[in-house]
Amino acid sequence: MPWRWTALALALGVLAGCTEQREARVVETGSPLCAQGASASLDEVYAQHFAASAATGCASAGCHGTGAGGLTFTNASQLRAATVNRPAADGSRTLVVPGAPEQSVLYTKLLPGAPNRMPEGGPYLDDGALAAVAAWICAGAPEPSDAGVVEPVPGGPALASVSPDAVQVGSAEVTLQLDGARFESGSRVELNGAPLSSRFVSTSRLTATVSAAVNAQAAEHRVRVVNPPDGGVSEERAYRVLNPAPVLEVITPDTVAADGAPFDLMLGGGGFTASSVVLLDGAAVDTSWVSGTSLRARMPTFSTPGAHQVSVRTPAPGGGTSAARTLTVAVITGPTITGLSPSPGEADKAFRLSVTGSGYDCTPTRASVLFNGAALTPATCSATRLEVDVPATAAGGSSVQVRNPDGELSATATLQLVAPNPVPTLASLTPSEAAQGGTALTLGVTGTGFVSGTTLHFNGAARPTRVQGAGALSATLASSDLAVAGSFPVTVVSPAPGGGTSNTLDFAVVRPNPPPRVDTLSPCGRVAGGAGFTLTLEGQDFVSGASVTFNGTAVNVSSQSATRLTVTVPAGLVATAPSTGAVSVVVTNPAPGGGASAPAWFGLATRAVTLATHVQPIFDRNCNSGCHSSPSTPVNLTLGRSYAELVGQPSGACTSTLLVKECGPLRSQSVLIDKVLATNSNPACSGAPMPKGQPLSAAEKQALIDWVAQGAPP
Repeated sequence: MPWRWTALALALGVLAGCTEQREARVVETGSPLCAQGASASLDEVYAQHFAASAATGCASAGCHGTGAGGLTFTNASQLRAATVNRPAADGSRTLVVPGAPEQSVLYTKLLPGAPNRMPEGGPYLDDGALAAVAAWICAGAPEPSDAGVVEPVPGGPALASVSPDAVQVGSAEVTLQLDGARFESGSRVELNGAPLSSRFVSTSRLTATVSAAVNAQAAEHRVRVVNPPDGGVSEERAYRVLNPAPVLEVITPDTVAADGAPFDLMLGGGGFTASSVVLLDGAAVDTSWVSGTSLRARMPTFSTPGAHQVSVRTPAPGGGTSAARTLTVAVITGPTITGLSPSPGEADKAFRLSVTGSGYDCTPTRASVLFNGAALTPATCSATRLEVDVPATAAGGSSVQVRNPDGELSATATLQLVAPNPVPTLASLTPSEAAQGGTALTLGVTGTGFVSGTTLHFNGAARPTRVQGAGALSATLASSDLAVAGSFPVTVVSPAPGGGTSNTLDFAVVRPNPPPRVDTLSPCGRVAGGAGFTLTLEGQDFVSGASVTFNGTAVNVSSQSATRLTVTVPAGLVATAPSTGAVSVVVTNPAPGGGASAPAWFGLATRAVTLATHVQPIFDRNCNSGCHSSPSTPVNLTLGRSYAELVGQPSGACTSTLLVKECGPLRSQSVLIDKVLATNSNPACSGAPMPKGQPLSAAEKQALIDWVAQGAPP
């Protein structure tokens, strides 16, 4: 019910855009509602009672996430800021008065009997919830921690909108469009902190894919954009998977006898989910989900005749409460049947049948049960329950009636007898593990003996399950199932008759591997055409199973630690050198998490080149007459005596790059190479290309590249 909190906002009198500050009221201490030491966390109060995911909440499900009635809040901090010491419309009341719940409009509007009690239309907060709200106010309405709320980084990506921002539960894979500003080609879209498959469209638009597994359960998710390292994090936007609104069309039975036994009420309609709850006169009763169109609810004994209202409530996000149907309780003479157990029964096997209802006469002669017309004498008898031993009977529908000693007969109930379900077995889980903190996923299961109604249990709790055949089913694990690392048991349970619980397979939730980082290579370069060699990589976060590629080709890892890898590079991979003088070396950590490192560059020269023999003559011919020939030259670089001034030395103009980096022949690695390869259309990091006169020849440029690539030998 998206408008149920609007009246609260109007009643509270919060005006959108009002920034006037008023002096806080002075209140007397010693509220009669505040027990000594009363305290409650707003984090818990908000999450359980005000958040969109709470049955009584409407923070961001279309009401107060969009400013309905002028009151906007999508997290606990915003709720506190909007209410604590904030005036109501008449100026004489305050929304939340710290220490005094009975003087706080927020609290009094939640109480039974309050005019326009909130949330409008219910469901309302129960006594325990009201006590928690009061306890928070009694404690002085302290600020929440709002753990997990990420503040955007100034200058980082700005996320303005996510479209669609809501889908119905059960939706297939969805492509999100994210609009904003300052997106980069390496921007990452995250859902609840876990990366989504995403695509860069422009600096103001990204797209990302949300899997069907995420959409399988109603929830409110947080979407944000993370730019590459140190690029910042955007604000978060909501992506909500909404429960459908329930529709109640029929209840069976719709009339029962007063003083009858408790019974199961069948409800038919649509939009039912595993979280739907049946309400009897507004109070929740024990509910079992059968399908999207059917629910089963346990009804109590009704002691007096009358009419009762039955409805279905599905929690937010989405959801709502259906229109009610009337269950009539009447004085009925003679026997009635409202329940049979077991139902269905097992065919071709004798069993004890329990018949529940009303009006059974046990004195002086017990009522009898007619099973397919044959009278059976009850083993036990009460006014609302009979137990009889049924002989082995063929599969199919069998009629059941109760006959009192005076001859009065109940209406006929039908008991289905079916062949027993097999005990299921588990063979495999796909996947068998997932990363801690991941999003919801679909778990594929193979085995034997799966039947309609077979349900997967994860760590002892049932999960939404779809049976695909006797040997296959799938189930949805929620992100909450992946929140804690560990090994969790998975079983499947098939319903009676027969059925039972399968063997157990373990599902691992593992801490995600970090991405690796390569800091140094040893050796860092060589001349092409030589023999194979051993290459040592120093870095961080190398995990078991890490792989290495050299110029895109996988190489054998011979030894490994968390900070060192040793690989064997065969001669074939260094037979020829690229014109750039460098080939990439990349480490990849396995899933979960993991991924590839940024490339480290191994210098590979076309021929052996030294400074004295090959490079210095190039300097002498091109830039030692008036340029770099004395200590007063530009950037104080004297190339006539320059090895110590060149190799490993920082640049004065391009501060993050060395003048010459050993084994670093790329423009991004060495300023010398950047300057000699620069053009007007592809300028250098700073200043004009070198030399200032005639550019170097291709052979001279390659000589400089080869010299740096093999380690810049003197």
